[in-house]
Amino acid sequence: MRVRRCRRARDGTPTWRSFQRKEDEMLKGRIRSYVILLLIMISASWVHGADSKVLIQENEYGGISEEQTFHEGDKTYDADGIGRSISHYGSPNKIRTLEMYFTDVSSGKDGISHLVRRHDADGKLTRTEFFYTDAFSKQNGVTQLAVYYGAEGAKTHEEYLFTEDYSRKHKVLKRLRYYDGEGLKSRDELYSTVEYSTISGISKVVRNYDRDGKTGKVEVYGADGKLVN
Repeated sequence: MRVRRCRRARDGTPTWRSFQRKEDEMLKGRIRSYVILLLIMISASWVHGADSKVLIQENEYGGISEEQTFHEGDKTYDADGIGRSISHYGSPNKIRTLEMYFTDVSSGKDGISHLVRRHDADGKLTRTEFFYTDAFSKQNGVTQLAVYYGAEGAKTHEEYLFTEDYSRKHKVLKRLRYYDGEGLKSRDELYSTVEYSTISGISKVVRNYDRDGKTGKVEVYGADGKLVN
């Protein structure tokens, strides 16, 4: 089996290569939004002026879960676009999970309805999950983006989940993108939908990249999960 057979299905539907070009263009906007959100979240000022209440006295981490609600006129609401947040604490009083829900105005600009930041028992960030609005998902085909971090805090990989319509059209269920120790893109893993895997015999395509971001070795895996090229 040669990789070029994956370029386009018999019915003319674009598959792996055209999907990657479209996805790369779309990701440029998502990365910009991601950086902006990080700048927002490292600012301590967002917690001031909030109406707070305890939702759970003892959560799964052993601490409290507290909700903060913001209103028009608050900088956090007007400038940062945060409507409310829920903080889940562990013991001793270390945040384990932070949920942030954005206003309609903010979500209408970048398509992010809310995000979740997850931390380990030592307080280190392990994952940030971005959830997109229905309108954004319908237009771009992405429902969720998860960014994973290693022990030193560097981003290790990203996971993209797609809408049913997008997956059906492009034959892809999800995409994983990995980064090396210097933060450079090292490889993509594209997972086929069950239907496409059954028809084509291809379950996954792995595309490796060199330091300049150029495509190197491409690996194709069969429906049984074994390398076929």
